[in-house]
Amino acid sequence: MALTENDVRGIAEYARIALEGDELAEMTAYLNDAVDMLEPVLAYNLPDVDPTFHPIGSLSNVMREDAA
Repeated sequence: MALTENDVRGIAEYARIALEGDELAEMTAYLNDAVDMLEPVLAYNLPDVDPTFHPIGSLSNVMREDAA
């Protein structure tokens, strides 16, 4: 999935980054290279691997009880 200059312009506006002229073309090429680097990762099919949300597992709160 290649990003177009219009896609990158929209991302830049959302992030409030001013890109003009050659900068827009340069950033489009840069972001397309970054997306291309993710292709090998997306090709993995790992149905037996459960998704994780935190590398430490079930650790959710390390704060002590609040006491007056």
